[in-house]
Amino acid sequence: MKSIWKGLIGLFVLLLGFALWLAGSIFEGIAGGLAGESFLLTRGALGIGFLLIFFGPIFFWIFLPLKDRWYESHPKRFIIAITPFVIFLLLIFGVAISGIVHEPQLPEYSFNATLADAKIVVEINRITEGDLPDSLNIKLTDLDGKQADFDYVSNEDLKDGKERVELNFAYFGAPKIGNYTLVIKNIRDEIIYQRSFEITPKVVILGEKIKVGDFLFNFESFRVSDTYKYYKADPGYKFIVIEAKAKNEGIKKQSLNVGEVKLEVDKGYQYEPYSYYSLSFDSLRPEEETTDEIVFEILEDTEPIKLSAEIGNINVVLILE
Repeated sequence: MKSIWKGLIGLFVLLLGFALWLAGSIFEGIAGGLAGESFLLTRGALGIGFLLIFFGPIFFWIFLPLKDRWYESHPKRFIIAITPFVIFLLLIFGVAISGIVHEPQLPEYSFNATLADAKIVVEINRITEGDLPDSLNIKLTDLDGKQADFDYVSNEDLKDGKERVELNFAYFGAPKIGNYTLVIKNIRDEIIYQRSFEITPKVVILGEKIKVGDFLFNFESFRVSDTYKYYKADPGYKFIVIEAKAKNEGIKKQSLNVGEVKLEVDKGYQYEPYSYYSLSFDSLRPEEETTDEIVFEILEDTEPIKLSAEIGNINVVLILE
């Protein structure tokens, strides 16, 4: 009868160990997968469950039956027989304790962020695998703290240990001039990488050619006039006419977008294009080159010093002094 009770108690301890181990595994998996966290309570349940799985059968099904049979008549045999089981249980106890004490770590990374035209290219390398799954939130903010672009890298994306991400300073056209901040956070919302980038305009002079995407672009010349086509400047004002040229060096028909354009004069005043006379380079075929003009009406006693323009995805400043 005693043997039956010992067997049942051993079975109960075994099942209790399985229950604790299973519950700890489930909650630890949820916490690790959703938030990259590991809790002492769940690690404790895992460790104790792991220990009980071995302790129950060994103690109640092996140790106690051997004690009842051999201890009084053959104590030395009993000690020799149980020594391996005791050592094994001690090892299991050590494994369980180390699992409880050790806090699982997230993977470690190295990052290389570089500027490429109007975007940032981020090369991600996972240095260590870590104990928990991880994901990365990558955000680029502009000088006003507003989000310019965002990307998410899952643990699955980093299965091979490498990932490449591209973030744009602006969804369309040229980005704002100023400082941008790249921030990378892990699944715990901890900042693991941060770097600032400064967007500065491309300064050019008349005739200087620049590459804008698939286009070759330059400002050709500028002239001063009292009239432009059918228009005459208002009294006390004059026209500034700036000529620009663009050539499509790509392999398909495409347009070169021209965004905001402003002319600054020596008195600090800024002028927008006169009427609808701004630059337009639409639907240029491969190798096609075209010229267009932009017109400003400024005070007669002022002189133009620079033109600021968004050409494609580049901020350009033309020096006119």
